[in-house]
Amino acid sequence: MLGCVLGFASYAHAQAVVKARPLQVFSPGGGTVTVQAPAAGTANYNLTLPAVAPAAGQTLQSDVNGGLSWVTPSSGGGGGGSSSPSLVDANNVTLGKILYFNYNASVNIITSNGYIINVYLTPVAGKDFSADQLWWTGTGCTGTPYLNDGTGPTGGLIQYSKICAYSAQAGTLYTLSAPNANGVSTSVAIPGGSKSIENTGSGCSAAVQAAAGWALTPLTQTNAGLPATIAYPLSVQ
Repeated sequence: MLGCVLGFASYAHAQAVVKARPLQVFSPGGGTVTVQAPAAGTANYNLTLPAVAPAAGQTLQSDVNGGLSWVTPSSGGGGGGSSSPSLVDANNVTLGKILYFNYNASVNIITSNGYIINVYLTPVAGKDFSADQLWWTGTGCTGTPYLNDGTGPTGGLIQYSKICAYSAQAGTLYTLSAPNANGVSTSVAIPGGSKSIENTGSGCSAAVQAAAGWALTPLTQTNAGLPATIAYPLSVQ
């Protein structure tokens, strides 16, 4: 069992207030761990520990009120490193590490689950995500979507499978389908060709032609590592 020495303390209303000396925790092996305030600290603040124990590999994260919570560090897809700024919503939920900013007031992030998503810094037409150019197997942007690979009808291009696509028409996030063991998906010729195309910012139009793209699998925001509802405004931290 661990023991601790509080040092010099004053007591009021059955609450111990540690003064002057640091908190020392003794281990059964004879060592000690010391917890102390900064020597030059003048500010008063509280730190509140989490109510539950952490899972393996989790670290402590603080909110603006000093409330501590356990979080799982991002490890997927080369998440930009610890020095990369984070995109944080109004509920102080970290959406992901910022990879780069785009011309249309959006930012590409990599989430804690390793998905790369293009998020608007402010909602556009009620949407949180920037739409991609998608082929559809049905008219009116219905049926099965494919992310346009730009090759014409041939396919065969490879791409990291956790790069996400978004359909403004369907209001759905997608990830690339059928990744190999290295997490890479290959674009394919669309069976039967396309019947319509969804263009970024210009809606849906007819497109009856041979085409190729990456097959897509729907992805919920929760599975992507995002909150079910993103609270604006967003901030870079």
